[in-house]
Amino acid sequence: MLLRKRLNQFQRHDAVLIAARYVCTGRGVSSTVATTTLNTTTIENTQAEPKSLKYMPEPKGLPLIGTLLDYTSLKKFDKTNLASHFIKRHQTLGPIYKEYVLPDFSSPHVFSTLPEDNEVLLRSEEKISHREPVEFVVSARKRLGWSIGLPFDFGEDWYKLRKVVNQHFLKNSTVWSHSKQQYEVAEDFVDYISQNLDANNEVPHFQDLLQKWALESTAVFCFGVRLGIFDKSVDEDLNIIIETNKEKFGLIMKGIFSAPLWKFYNTKLMKKFNKVQIEQLHAIRRQRTKAITKFPEDQKLMELYNLFETSNLTKNEVEVLIIDLLAGGVDTTSNSAVFVLYLLSMNPDKQEILRKEILEALKTGKTDGKDLMRMSYLHACMLESQRLLPFSIGTNRRYSKDIVLSGYKIPAGTVVVMTSNVINNCSEEYFDDPNSFKPERWIQVDNKTKDRMRFAMAGSFGHGTRACPGRKFALQEMKYLLISVLSRYKVEYHYKPMKINFLLVSTPSQPPRFTFKQL
Repeated sequence: MLLRKRLNQFQRHDAVLIAARYVCTGRGVSSTVATTTLNTTTIENTQAEPKSLKYMPEPKGLPLIGTLLDYTSLKKFDKTNLASHFIKRHQTLGPIYKEYVLPDFSSPHVFSTLPEDNEVLLRSEEKISHREPVEFVVSARKRLGWSIGLPFDFGEDWYKLRKVVNQHFLKNSTVWSHSKQQYEVAEDFVDYISQNLDANNEVPHFQDLLQKWALESTAVFCFGVRLGIFDKSVDEDLNIIIETNKEKFGLIMKGIFSAPLWKFYNTKLMKKFNKVQIEQLHAIRRQRTKAITKFPEDQKLMELYNLFETSNLTKNEVEVLIIDLLAGGVDTTSNSAVFVLYLLSMNPDKQEILRKEILEALKTGKTDGKDLMRMSYLHACMLESQRLLPFSIGTNRRYSKDIVLSGYKIPAGTVVVMTSNVINNCSEEYFDDPNSFKPERWIQVDNKTKDRMRFAMAGSFGHGTRACPGRKFALQEMKYLLISVLSRYKVEYHYKPMKINFLLVSTPSQPPRFTFKQL
């Protein structure tokens, strides 16, 4: 009984930090759009002797159990709205604080928001960057004898995978080489909309449709070919990949917010999660085999696999990489698309400005991957959407050396969580008229101001060596989605204001229902 209580205590502590831990696709949690006022009095980073961590503000706790009760139903803790928890903490304690959930069993975590501190943290990035892993997934994959995978691994094993992935995912030329196919996917998506509008000019089960779009578009750079998810006869494996993805996220959440007995034996939850992982792996294997059979001469098809298989990776490391890259881009990208469509729907004047830029680009034929980077308002809309409705709280790091933040010495090995995305995103201190959707703010400023705005946010895709490796592909596919939709339709939204819930990744608070009015 005592063991179970202590396991529950440890797990509640882990659960609080999961939003800042989960990135491959780097994406997590958000709050509603609301102004946050903070006590910004802090010690400046100077040459003076830094203060000890013991002097840093911290929430009041109880003997032995620390602040554990703050993460229980007794204190009305809501795991689906972690952002509100961090907002309240920072309102009370200021822009930097430490917390001991269980003083006798755990080390403190530091929570930081100031842009100056973010800059220190990100410029202190180490070659082998350490981010706290999702232990439930790590344990599950170890039981299977699998590679831990890029989003969840750490140390030398992570660095080996990351070096290989960077060769394919971070080269602009590689990203642009897939632009034609990604644009075709977006056009097929809008064709599907045209053929399936109901009497209210809405598309039933629109979220499901967006997930299909995201899978098809992600497969373009994982397989190099189209899977055909918008065809009349859809391969059942594609539905399996999507459905098992949903199930995986739900099971991970259960693993995070329950007693971690899975650390000690193969629980029913762990067995179910691994069964789903295996089912998804088999579906992806079958898709690859079908693609090779259908397109035996396609060089793009083999490009990614050849890269992986000639990089001293094991067969399982390659397969797990493909699982995480293919499946990881479905929910995250589709939800991000919902958020930007929602904000453009609620701001028709901004939607019209973007439409004019899009139509001008289409008229001149400048819509390839390289040209997208020149569409400044389109890119600004993406940045503004991520500011107002960020799909991650931020990120965390653990450094091998001491660092100084706000005049405090942070000992090596301390986990620092940057909660900036949901603390600074609607702060008047960093953003003029912060609750308004104003893409112009990212264009009409000098580089110094823009850098400060960026450092005010930890970034939806993360920063540095642990930034989302697929961020360039994700942005490119979302931009093509907006080009295809807004060049043919005016998009409206007529339901309750959309908020964000946290279900491992940020999710819409209700099923998205948009009205599409043909131009």
